[in-house]
Amino acid sequence: MKLNFFRRAPPLKDALEDTIFRLRQQQRKLELLDSRLKGRTATLFNACSMATNKKDVDRAKIYANELIEMKKVRKTVSNGLLLLEQLVLRMETIKEIGSTFAQLQPTLEVVKNISGQLSEVMPEVSSELSNIGSTLDDAMISMNIGVGQETIVQIPESAMNTEILNQAF
Repeated sequence: MKLNFFRRAPPLKDALEDTIFRLRQQQRKLELLDSRLKGRTATLFNACSMATNKKDVDRAKIYANELIEMKKVRKTVSNGLLLLEQLVLRMETIKEIGSTFAQLQPTLEVVKNISGQLSEVMPEVSSELSNIGSTLDDAMISMNIGVGQETIVQIPESAMNTEILNQAF
């Protein structure tokens, strides 16, 4: 067992850069998984269509059921990608404006939530996100910043972001 009694917490900027780098790595892994799942979904759909055209109803049902499961997994992965993108943006913003770790509290909760959601789909990513969460938690503890119990992360809607979205379209 390795004890780190005298371990110094990395400077805020270094910790943020490391966390951003690690989050992007996990984001790339999820993007690759999503790409593979997309291909698998297309293959299953084509097989289902072919079975339907051949009047092989039982086989078509098997493909359709598997397609439903694949879509569920893709939805989980897509949500994970969106949340990771949101986390990276938040971390970059915090790094740029030099805010305190107190603003990382919602981010820490999101990391823990997404780690749990992805544990069944891709345990490797879930494990790394848990490690990232632990790193953030350690940094917050070393700075004596408490983590609240109830934080719900949602993509906020406001008149400003609606206006920006309209301009983007």
